[in-house]
Amino acid sequence: MKGLQALLLQILIELIQKMTPELRQLLCGMLHELERKAKTTPNPVDDLICMLLLGLMACDEEK
Repeated sequence: MKGLQALLLQILIELIQKMTPELRQLLCGMLHELERKAKTTPNPVDDLICMLLLGLMACDEEK
């Protein structure tokens, strides 16, 4: 199962790299909004998930 998960992660990374800039910008905007909401919750896992997704999408590289 771990091999399948690793393969799916690699496929996801490849697809993200080929995403159009317009879609990436919209998705990053949604993730930044989610990050703001996550910071208002008491659960630190919410913040971590947002941080990981933003990193995976390389959203901070756009700024």
